[in-house]
Amino acid sequence: MNKTFIQISLLVALSSAGVSGAAGSTPLSRYLPAGALGVLEAQNLRDAFNASKPLLKALVKSVDPGTNFAALELGSNVVWGSVGLESSIGLYSVGTKDVQMLAVTRTNGAARTLLNAEMRSSRKQGQPVRVGAFSFQKVVSSSFQSMYIGMGGGVAYASSSADLMRAFLRRLNGEKLPNLAANPKYVNSMKTLTESQLKIYIDWTAAVKVSRNLLADIYLPRILDPLLEGLNTLGQSGYGMTVQPDGIEGRAVQTLNREGKEVNLYNLLTASKEEFSSAQFIPSNVYSVVTCAIDPVSEPRYWANWFTRFDLYDPTGLLTDSRLVDTFLDSSRWLGDEQSTITLKPIAQNPNSLMSTYQNQILMFEVRDEEKAEVVMQNFVGNFNTSLKETLEYYRKLLPTNAQGKSQGEMEEGGLFNGSVLSSLQPLFQLLEGDSKMIYKIQDGYLFVASDETALEQFLNAPEKLADLPAYQALPKGGRCLDIVPRGIALSKAEYRKLVQASLSTSAAFLPSGTLDTLSATLERYGKSIKGSSGSWRVEGNQLFGQGKLRIDFK
Repeated sequence: MNKTFIQISLLVALSSAGVSGAAGSTPLSRYLPAGALGVLEAQNLRDAFNASKPLLKALVKSVDPGTNFAALELGSNVVWGSVGLESSIGLYSVGTKDVQMLAVTRTNGAARTLLNAEMRSSRKQGQPVRVGAFSFQKVVSSSFQSMYIGMGGGVAYASSSADLMRAFLRRLNGEKLPNLAANPKYVNSMKTLTESQLKIYIDWTAAVKVSRNLLADIYLPRILDPLLEGLNTLGQSGYGMTVQPDGIEGRAVQTLNREGKEVNLYNLLTASKEEFSSAQFIPSNVYSVVTCAIDPVSEPRYWANWFTRFDLYDPTGLLTDSRLVDTFLDSSRWLGDEQSTITLKPIAQNPNSLMSTYQNQILMFEVRDEEKAEVVMQNFVGNFNTSLKETLEYYRKLLPTNAQGKSQGEMEEGGLFNGSVLSSLQPLFQLLEGDSKMIYKIQDGYLFVASDETALEQFLNAPEKLADLPAYQALPKGGRCLDIVPRGIALSKAEYRKLVQASLSTSAAFLPSGTLDTLSATLERYGKSIKGSSGSWRVEGNQLFGQGKLRIDFK
C-alpha cells in the first residue's frame, strides 16, 4: 500500500463525514431485497467534498506538508464516479443463523474502466452466473472470504452470498418483488432523510431475532436479556448527514417498537415536555448541555432494574450498601420531568481518570417536592460516599506499586494475579486515580449533583445564564431533548496531545517519532474550525425525530 493511496484514502474518509441528492432516476434501495438488518447509503459525495475542500486540504497538509493536493483530487475522482454518485452496502439474514453482505454502487466511465481492470485481474472460480440481463462471477482472495462480483447497466455489485446476489439481480432485471424502498419500516425511518448525503438504516428488532438464533446454542447470561429486549424496543433507526457551507447537518428518525417488552424504556424514550426551564439556572460559559424530558416513574424503574442485575456481579457491595436501587425507586415520589447533564470544560483535568471526568460534570434534576428530596438525598449521599471510598480502596489494592509490577494485594495476601497481568491492566487502574465524592444542593426547584464543591458553587453563582444566549434561544422551547455546545472547542496543541495519549494509553509509547505531534497539530487545526453545535428531538406517537447542526468554518 503506497503513500499516495493512503493519502487518497484519508482524503475520501475525511470528506465522507457528511454526504446529498440522488443519482439516477431510481434509488438503489428499489433494487435491494426488503429485509435488510442494516444499510449504509451514500450519494453525491463530491458535493460534500467541494463544500469542505479548504479544511480538508489544510488537514491533509498538516499530516504531510509536501502533499500534492491537486493530484489527490484527481486520484479520488474514481471514488466520486462510483460510491460518490450513489452507493449502498447492506447486511441481510440468509437462513436462520447466517448474516451476509450486499454492496452496490453506480459507476461512471472512469470508474467502470478501473473496475473492469480490477475484475479481469481477479482470481476467478467457476463460470459466470447469468440472471436475466446481468451476470456475476465468484472470485477468491487470500485476504478475505470468497466474494461474488459483477457489473452492468451502470451498476457494480458485490456480495458474500450467491443467493443474495441473485435476489438483487432479479430486482435489477425489473421483477416485481418486495424491495427495501417499499418496506414500511424502512420508509418510516428514512422519510425525512431523502436529501441526506450519508444515511444509515438499522432494524434493531430484526437484528435481535437474528442474534437470538445465533446465540441459541450458547449460554447467554440472564443479565443480557434486558439488553436484547431493549434493542427490540428500539425498533428501527434512520440517521442522515449532509455537508453544508456552514457545517454538517444531522437528522434522525427513531421508530420505536410498541410491542417491545421494555415498557419502562419505551416510556422514558417517549417522554416529552412542552417547555424546558433548566437553562435559566445554567451558566453561559459551560462547554455543553444536554437537557431531556423524563418520565419520573419509568426512568427510575428502568435504571433500578439494571443496577439490580449489576449488583449480582459486584464484589464490593457498592450498589447494595449505598442503597442506590432503593433511592432510584423512591425518587418517583419527588422527581420532576426534566433532567440536564452539564459538561463544564471540553477536557477533564485528567482525561484518563473516571473520577476527574465526574468532577467535570454537574447533573440537574427537576424536583416536585424539595422536602422529600432533601430527606432522601441526606440519607443516600452519606451511604454512597462511604461505599464509594471502600470500593475504590478495594480496586486500588490491585494497583501495581513497584518496579516488579507487584501490587499491595500481592504483597499482603500472597497475590491472586501475577505482576505482568496487573501491569497490562494499568490503563484500567488509571480510571480509579484521584478522589471523588458526591455532593448535592437543592434550590430553585432543582436537585444539583456534583463531585466538586468549588465547581458547584461557581456554577450556582454565575451571573450570565445559558437561557440568555441567542444560540440557545434559537432552539425549540421543549420536546424530547435539547443539546448545545455554545462555542467552539478551543483546545491547545498540548491539550490535544494529552487527549491522544489518554485515548491510546500505553500504546502511545510505541508510535513512530513525531506521530503524536502530527496528530495533535491536525486535531488543533480541526478544533479551531469547530464553532459549536446544537440539536433537538421531538416525539410524535411512537416516533422520535432529531435534527442537529455541527457548525464548522471550512475556510
